Amino acid sequence: MEIAYRHFSLLSKDKISVLCRDRRLVLPFSDIIYVEIRSHYLCLTLQQSGEKPEVRARLRDFAAQLPQQLFCQCHRSYIVNLDHIRRYTRESITLSNHDTVPISQTFAAAFKKKYDWYYMGNKG
Repeated sequence: MEIAYRHFSLLSKDKISVLCRDRRLVLPFSDIIYVEIRSHYLCLTLQQSGEKPEVRARLRDFAAQLPQQLFCQCHRSYIVNLDHIRRYTRESITLSNHDTVPISQTFAAAFKKKYDWYYMGNKG
């Protein structure tokens, strides 16, 4: 039996390969707007195609495969790409595709710290 984290692997510094049901996709990190967990599947919201492929994996395992300087968990069910954030409030984040995702109190301080670090010119 294949372990969930084997469904994806880093191909290079800027892409990830994911197994979505019956097909494998190679996605640039920059194309991933956000990741949401829904009923044991990760739903990836993509910029280029507007597609929302589903991956059977745990959010924690998938997050470990993403560049930590570019992605941030803002809620137990969401990880966002910092490049796609257009604005945020204490309760939510508005992204480049105009979707809004919640910020939970649990992740609020860590999110704000990473957001501030990222946009203060420390992109690395």
